[in-house]
Amino acid sequence: MVIDTGSFRVEVVCSFQNTVSSNGFRRIEIPFSDGFCFLDLHGFQRVDQEGWPRSPGSAALYYAQSVEGSIGVLLQYLPPYCVTSCHSHSKKEERFFILAGRARLYTEEFPSGVLLQTGDSSIAYPKAPHQLVTLDSPAIGLLKIQDFGGKNPLGMEDYNRNHVPFVSSLASR
Repeated sequence: MVIDTGSFRVEVVCSFQNTVSSNGFRRIEIPFSDGFCFLDLHGFQRVDQEGWPRSPGSAALYYAQSVEGSIGVLLQYLPPYCVTSCHSHSKKEERFFILAGRARLYTEEFPSGVLLQTGDSSIAYPKAPHQLVTLDSPAIGLLKIQDFGGKNPLGMEDYNRNHVPFVSSLASR
């Protein structure tokens, strides 16, 4: 998976076999189902899990980030049976790319959710409430964030959680 904005480029190679990392790439391992997903990252900085601000109520973990101007990219892990917070952003667009596993993206346009599997992508536009959910499978994805209002794409200043969740718990699923 390559994201090239013209001003910067990030690459991720996802594998379930621990092979030799490509030149110039940094290898990380993420627990995944019965083993590990090995990711070779180029153009990312590692994220300190203890110091990373998570959205309230979300079990999502972030492993790496890249920022250039108004575009940010996050490497996101959603454990099995994960429900993220239902939220929107005033001036940010979020594009989801699933690298491994599957997740369901809920939006007002798709209140029953859209299943995203390995290789799929979808988008949440500014002001559109959205929520990600996993069931028995985890998901690893790239989240590309475009900030149309400034140069802080990974900031929480326009994070709006005042929405009724599409999914409040997995008991009903």
